Amino acid sequence: MNCLGVFKIKSMVITSGLMLFCQLLFAEGLAVVYPEIREPYRQIFLNIYQGIETSYDGPVSAYILEKDSKPEALISWVNTHKINGIIVLGNRSMRVVLSLPSSYLTYKPLTIVGAVLIQPDSAKLSAITLVPEPNVIFKRLLNVLPKAKHVHVVYRQENTWFVDDSIKKAANHGITLLGHKAENAREMAYLYRQILSDMDPTRDVLWIAPYGRSPDKTVLKVILQKAWENKLPVISSSLADVKRGALFSFYTNNVEMGQELVAFWKNEQKNLSKKINVFPTKSVEVAVNLRTADHLNLYYSKKDRLEFGLMYPAPLDR
Repeated sequence: MNCLGVFKIKSMVITSGLMLFCQLLFAEGLAVVYPEIREPYRQIFLNIYQGIETSYDGPVSAYILEKDSKPEALISWVNTHKINGIIVLGNRSMRVVLSLPSSYLTYKPLTIVGAVLIQPDSAKLSAITLVPEPNVIFKRLLNVLPKAKHVHVVYRQENTWFVDDSIKKAANHGITLLGHKAENAREMAYLYRQILSDMDPTRDVLWIAPYGRSPDKTVLKVILQKAWENKLPVISSSLADVKRGALFSFYTNNVEMGQELVAFWKNEQKNLSKKINVFPTKSVEVAVNLRTADHLNLYYSKKDRLEFGLMYPAPLDR
C-alpha cells in the first residue's frame, strides 16, 4: 500500500473518531425515572434500565423516586441536567410526572412511559405497556402448539379493547380467538368450567388472563386439574402458572423492553401530531412446562427448546 492509501485510511479513522467524539460531546441525555421498590420487583426496573442504557447513543441518567420524594426535586433535577427526554417506568412514577404542573420544566423534554398496565383510551402519555403484543403471542403459540385452531379467553369489560385487537390479529395466524365476557368473578369461574367441558384437545386452547386479573387460586387449581385429567392445553400470561401446570406462560424480557422503549422514544420524536400512542410490548418470552408437554404427548427438539426463555423442570441437557 502506498503512502497516499495509508493517509486516506488514517484520515477516515480520525474523521470517524472526531464525529463520534462530537456526537458524545453534544449528545443530550435521556433520563429514566423509576420508583425505589423492594426486590424482586426492583430488579425489573434495573433490567429495563440496562436495556435503555446499552441501546441509547448518548448519556443515560437514573432518577429514583423514594417514598418521600417531592415532585419539586424531580423538577430541579431535570432542569439542572442536559435532558433531551424522559422514560418513566411504572405506575407510581407515571402518576408523579402527570401530577406536575404544565410548566413543570424550563423546557419540556419528550416523555414516554413503560412497564405499566394502562388502557389506550385513558392514557395521558404515549406508552409501551406490559400487555403482550397479540401477534407475538400467536406466533409463539403455534411454535409450541402447531395444531391450535381455537383459543378461548374469559375476560372482563376493562379488557374488551385487548380482546377485540387479539381477535383481529389471531385471524392473521389462522387462529380463531373466542372471547367469553364475564360480568364478575363468579361468572368467570362458571365460564372456565363450561369451556373446559366443551374443549376439543386436538385444536382448542384455553388462555388464562390474557390481560388483567387471573382467577383466584381455588378456581385456578380446578382449571389446571381438569385440564390435566382431560389432556387439555392451557396457556397463561402469568409466569407463576407454568410452574403450577399450565403448558406455557408468557413473560416480559425486561432488557429487551428497555431497548424497545428507546426505539419507541425515537419514533415519538417524529410524532408531530402529538397523538398519544399506546402499544403492547413485543419483548415477550415463553416459559414451558416440559412435564405438562410430555403429558400432552408434545415433543420439543433441542432446536425447538432454544426458542424457550425458561423451562420447568430445567432439562438436564441444557
